[in-house]
Amino acid sequence: MTPLTPFDLRCEHLAEARGLNTSVPRFGWALAGDGQDRRQTAYRIVVAFADGDRVLWDSGKVASGETQLIAYSGPPLPSDAALAWTVTVWDEADRPSGPAAPALLFTGIKHEEWQAQWIARYFVLPAGREVPADTIYDNRWQARPADYLRRSFELAERPVRATLYVTALGLYEAYLNGERVGADVMAPGWTDYHRRVEYQVHDVTALVRDGGNVLGAILGEGWYSGRV
Repeated sequence: MTPLTPFDLRCEHLAEARGLNTSVPRFGWALAGDGQDRRQTAYRIVVAFADGDRVLWDSGKVASGETQLIAYSGPPLPSDAALAWTVTVWDEADRPSGPAAPALLFTGIKHEEWQAQWIARYFVLPAGREVPADTIYDNRWQARPADYLRRSFELAERPVRATLYVTALGLYEAYLNGERVGADVMAPGWTDYHRRVEYQVHDVTALVRDGGNVLGAILGEGWYSGRV
């Protein structure tokens, strides 16, 4: 019989966790192997920076048959970091599997580290006073059309890594250099807007280029300011 093989690596139940803000993420995996009465007797988890520069946490060999919700116990996770993790398991005969194919995870930005500001559409009234569009369009009016937002920017050279953090009060689709970013539908999803706004994180390194770039979005009312 061959050693057990770990696969389907998950962090917080996600194949590729993005915007991870929990200080103690939990890891899990599935096992494959031939024969009968197979079992895991130990595991070793390694978390490192995705560029291979430095290992952040090495659990060492841990005697355990657990494969789900294994808590991270390394140093504090850095913000806005691309990390990769893998696991090695030992079977009932104490044979190691070898490291599984690494899975990526992206940590988020802490609340106090945010520097972004809201982008809003305003109407200019005859008196010159600006008011938000939501003040004019309310439930007595038909739904207003989606807003198209666009911002160009220049880069002297292509970055090593580019990450887009994006959210909206309403629903949005994001675009970078004419390409749709992500596959989310009706993002950022329902939330209690009085208490929080959830954001999404996308690795857009492949979409960014040196020279001119254009970031765009389609913004609709959604549950935030619509007629629901």
